[in-house]
Amino acid sequence: MTAIREPKSKLLLKRLGKVLVVKLMLPIRFFLLVIGKTMGREVCKVCFRPQAVCLCQWLPRCDKRIDNSISLLILQTPAEARHPLNTGRLLKLGLCNCELVVSKSFNQYQRLQDKLANYQNPWLVFPSDEAVAVGSAGFQQQVMPKVQPDLLVLLDATWRKAKAMYLESDDLKSLPCLKLEQLEQGNYRIRSTKIADGLSTLEAACCLLQRIENNKNDYRPLRRVMDKMIDMQIDAMGEQTYRKNYLE
Repeated sequence: MTAIREPKSKLLLKRLGKVLVVKLMLPIRFFLLVIGKTMGREVCKVCFRPQAVCLCQWLPRCDKRIDNSISLLILQTPAEARHPLNTGRLLKLGLCNCELVVSKSFNQYQRLQDKLANYQNPWLVFPSDEAVAVGSAGFQQQVMPKVQPDLLVLLDATWRKAKAMYLESDDLKSLPCLKLEQLEQGNYRIRSTKIADGLSTLEAACCLLQRIENNKNDYRPLRRVMDKMIDMQIDAMGEQTYRKNYLE
C-alpha cells in the first residue's frame, strides 16, 4: 500500500506549531531551572526548594534575621542562580543587609555602579595579586584602623567564571580586594573543587563578617542551614553515590 503524503502546507503548519511551542516553553523551562527543576512538585515560595526539602524552618524568621553591620552585595551568575544548592540565596534570606544580583555580565553594570556609589569603603572578596589577607598583620594594621569595609562584594560563581567576571569589569577591578587564607575548613561536601581551602559563598561571607565585625554577631545559625541542605542532598542521593562521587 502506498503511503499518503501530507500536503506541504500542512507539514509547514506542523513545524511552525512545534517552533511556537518550543519558544513558549523557554520561559517556563527557565523558571523550573531556577527553582531546582521541580516539575510536578510543590515549591516553597520563600527558599524556592521543593516542599519536601524546604529549609524555612531552619532559616531565621524575618524579624530574627542577623543584623550584619557590614553590607553584602552578591553578584551571581545565572548558572549559579539555577543551581538548587547555591548558598548565596541562603545569605539573602538570613541577613538583614544583603543584596543578591543575577546577571550574565557585570561590565558597565549600572546597578553595580549605583550600589558602589552609596558606600565609602567597598571591598571585593577576590584573591587578586594585591589582595589583603583577612586576619593578617597587614589587614589589622592597614585596613581596620583606616578603611574598614562597609560593603563586601562577593562573586557567586565557579572559580573560572568568577575570574572572568573580575577581569571583564573595570568597576570590580577598581575595588581593593580581600582574600581568605587558611581560616577554616569548609563543610560544603558535595561540590568538588581544586582550590585548596575552598569555601562556599555562605561560608566565606560568614567568616569574613565574623572577623571584620570582631565577633559581633553569631553566624552559626546560617551555617547550620547550609549543613542541613547538604545533609538532605546526601540523603537523597544515597551514601554509596555520595562516596563514589565526592569521597573516592
